[in-house]
Amino acid sequence: MTLSPIYKNEVRRSKLFSTFNETVLDQIFLKSKIIYKKSCSPLFNKGDPATHFYVVRSGCAKQFLTSPDGHEKTLNVIRPGSALAEIQVFLQQAEHCCNGEMLEGGELFEFNCQTYLQVLQQQPEYALPLIRNLSQKIQQQMEEIGHLTLVDARYRLTHYIFSQIECRDKYQCDSNTQTCKNGEGCSLKLPTSKATIASLLSIQRETFSRILGKMKAENMISVKGSEIQITNLKKLRDSVL
Repeated sequence: MTLSPIYKNEVRRSKLFSTFNETVLDQIFLKSKIIYKKSCSPLFNKGDPATHFYVVRSGCAKQFLTSPDGHEKTLNVIRPGSALAEIQVFLQQAEHCCNGEMLEGGELFEFNCQTYLQVLQQQPEYALPLIRNLSQKIQQQMEEIGHLTLVDARYRLTHYIFSQIECRDKYQCDSNTQTCKNGEGCSLKLPTSKATIASLLSIQRETFSRILGKMKAENMISVKGSEIQITNLKKLRDSVL
């Protein structure tokens, strides 16, 4: 089923489509659709032909690898507005290099890789902004690799907490006053399970819980389920400087 034009503004939340005009989106939408996947539903497996890529509309997805002994390593957590498996568009005879699965049930926009590539071939003026966006993503991932390999577990977790706060307009933190600019207490909700976040940060689940416990004991945070309230923003930030 062709994707309805009413979704154009939503799709433009993704940097893959933010610069496209109406005509280009109409062309891409002809071979696109919305799909719904339940929690834990697979999207693709490593080695599968990569004919489509996705933009998460609601819910949450992850990319991961599984070792021969069954150990799972989370590579990325993808939330609404972000793309999944888009790099496969640019690889000939592409196969998925990892597994994809829904963490939380929701809807995804499904796009045809070949159609998207044809648009770029026909209208190369869209290629440069796309290259910039993909380069920024690669740079961010390189920085994340650095955090995973060069700093300790506590730094990784603290850095992650701040990244989740600062990525939301509602929670723009003021490091001097130790509060959010909107006057509310500084807090965040973890987007997925603690076990998945621990895997993403290459931290053992027990270590993850122990670090949170130490932060609580040091009166930096309080934790209730997936909600983290930062009780001393400056102290938490200073702890990793």
